Amino acid sequence: MTTAVTPTPSRRSSLGAALLLLAGVTLPFLLVAIFPTTYHKGDLMAYARWADCLEAFGPATYLECLAYRPESPLGYPAVGLWLSGGVVQGLRLLSGTLLGRPLDAPTTDALVRFYLATFAAVDFLLLAWLARLMRYGRPLLTALLLTLLPWMVVGGVLWGQLDGISLAGALLAFIALWQAWRAASQRRAAPAALWLLLAGLTLAGFTLIKPLNTFALPFLLFLLALTLWSCWRELGGRGLAAALGALLLSLAAFRLLDSRFDLPADALGSSFWYGWQSSPHGDVISGNGFNLWILLGGDMWASSRAPFTALRLGPWQQTLTPYHTGIALYALLLLFLFTTAWLALRPLLARGARARLTGDAEAGLLALLSLLLGLTQLGFNVLLTGTHERYLFLGYPFLILSTWWFARRGAMGMGLAVFTISAAILNGVFVLGAMQPLPGLLFVVYSNAFQAVLHLILLVALLDAWLRLSRVLPATASQRQVS
Repeated sequence: MTTAVTPTPSRRSSLGAALLLLAGVTLPFLLVAIFPTTYHKGDLMAYARWADCLEAFGPATYLECLAYRPESPLGYPAVGLWLSGGVVQGLRLLSGTLLGRPLDAPTTDALVRFYLATFAAVDFLLLAWLARLMRYGRPLLTALLLTLLPWMVVGGVLWGQLDGISLAGALLAFIALWQAWRAASQRRAAPAALWLLLAGLTLAGFTLIKPLNTFALPFLLFLLALTLWSCWRELGGRGLAAALGALLLSLAAFRLLDSRFDLPADALGSSFWYGWQSSPHGDVISGNGFNLWILLGGDMWASSRAPFTALRLGPWQQTLTPYHTGIALYALLLLFLFTTAWLALRPLLARGARARLTGDAEAGLLALLSLLLGLTQLGFNVLLTGTHERYLFLGYPFLILSTWWFARRGAMGMGLAVFTISAAILNGVFVLGAMQPLPGLLFVVYSNAFQAVLHLILLVALLDAWLRLSRVLPATASQRQVS
């Protein structure tokens, strides 16, 4: 008689992790296969037209594409163009070589969507990595739950935009800078330089995908400055030289990528700058997105440069426009956030202070930085004009991971963490409604004004929490492990 062998807990744990890993990696491809017609056809049509321009004009694409394909103005920098129109062009060349005939539009769209699904799978892996660094007890499960939220399913998989690639770049740059800061604080010069090189190269590509990615740069440059300071304080001139060498290589890579195309004279030889010039989204109140200015009650497609009120003091008068007022408010928000962040993190810049953080104290520092990045993303969506429905996609993973981390340790109300997740879900439904009609029961969720009020409340609540959290270092957080 044989006796069944009961799997040991470690074997069961390994099997569970393998199943979660498989589920997270395959989920994006399954979603594309299950919903073959649910995507934003206009964006994929634009990629096909940009491929036409690349085929017709090559290096002169930015000079000629507007006249050749005026229906889809080219507004992406070089890397974004290669990752969209360039991929379509590559698929056409491959089809001609292997099949001897061109691909039809539906087949091309399907292949592009599966290509984009690979980056959604990478997002899952990077989210699990970040959750592990934040000492979540089940990082793979945490990442899978994030991937299952409508925010990620719709914006990162189904829509068909490059946002999943941008998220992968933001996550990798954040993690690499964090690892570089940790290595520098531990006085390991070579790992610090290598992590910095990875972060710099990732930042070079990330910046050149979409102009929208620029809004993550203030945070990433802030973290880079902290890392460089630590390299100098902990490693001296040798460490700082290695760090600067890695950054110079990254800047060279950025310039090499940025200058591959012929550009109009006013673009200053930069496809990045051209992207900002050719994408005047901020000139309207909103591009079917949500922000504070939606609540003025006018047409969201109206000019954002039209005055909505005036300040008067005796003979002096100054008109206020949503465009300029929004920029001023966002600048003040960034000043507040990074000033308070600097004051909170300044004690960690003393020699040896960062290296003494262990366990939940170090994870708490990472959670605080994640909240900072999420708030910079939430802030521009609420305060600036010209926002589109998907623009908060990059901010939600950092908001959710950080608020849940602090809530599980009692440093933040659990209600606020649940509210953040609920807002992400409602935002995902809102984005879905931009692709296809929603059931009438959900008409409130699809209201731009509802989304504006929802996220304004979320911003105020999270800023209040940020102010309290930034007054004490994460080292004071409870040592309980997130389950």
